[in-house]
Amino acid sequence: MADINLTITDLHGYEQQLALSQLGKITFENGVMYLYDKTGSLLGYTDVEKVGKIVVEEVPSALCETNDEGLVIYPDLQQECLIVKNLQGKQLVRVFSLSGNLVSECQPLDGEAHVYLNGLAKGAYLLQVGAQVVKFVKE
Repeated sequence: MADINLTITDLHGYEQQLALSQLGKITFENGVMYLYDKTGSLLGYTDVEKVGKIVVEEVPSALCETNDEGLVIYPDLQQECLIVKNLQGKQLVRVFSLSGNLVSECQPLDGEAHVYLNGLAKGAYLLQVGAQVVKFVKE
């Protein structure tokens, strides 16, 4: 069996790790990310603007197989979109503003999704796929 960790890295490179089994939910309100345990107790919070990246990763034990095919995200500048590959099942791809508002959502087709950015204002956003959240900037 493998453990799954949530790692939050701030803009200065400081990392904070938490076992995902301890986490109940993550919410975004007014530019702040809140972490709660399964009983609803607050574990911590941080300004979204100070978050460099959030990674959810499996920490394998000796009995666990690892999958080298991770999520792949890259820009297509000609189509003004982000391409997300290696999606499992029907994982929705969502884009949130830093204030926590959902601004875009798309369904994958054959393990790939195209997130079109042409309707978004310039600025920083959060891309969520399952439990993984990636911060990106639209210029």
